[in-house]
Amino acid sequence: AGKGQPLELLELPREPLPEAAAARFAAGLRAFEAGDFDLAATHFAAARDAGDGGPAAFYLAQCRALAARPCDADWS
Repeated sequence: AGKGQPLELLELPREPLPEAAAARFAAGLRAFEAGDFDLAATHFAAARDAGDGGPAAFYLAQCRALAARPCDADWS
């Protein structure tokens, strides 16, 4: 699972994220899934700065890598 078919992963944080970080992360994830990596990077950077260090930093790095190379329409 996860190679031929997407696999959903969930993180169980020890403490709840600040509301601003959670909202920006959710917006970043929507933009990421839509393939808008520049917009997603903006949201993930804001989420990281608002208190979501791990997942936001991971997706921010992914956005930068994906934005540096063209993707197919079915990139996921």
